[in-house]
Amino acid sequence: MGAVMQWTCIFQGREQVVIGQVEKHHPVLVRVHRSFYEQLGQPVAPFVRAYDGLRRLGFTVCEASDILGRLIR
Repeated sequence: MGAVMQWTCIFQGREQVVIGQVEKHHPVLVRVHRSFYEQLGQPVAPFVRAYDGLRRLGFTVCEASDILGRLIR
């Protein structure tokens, strides 16, 4: 896997730090995980906390990703 990268994006009208690891280059696939934020001493992004919460409530990976995808658009 690639290096851990940090960049900012606008989610729901707010700038948020995204920390992820490039898994694939063509097309680009970046894995975002709570541990990457913890490694860099950064607060975990709200969308990552929301995803974790949905998973704890019993939503599948696909369901949680779909719900967040709809909210972020």
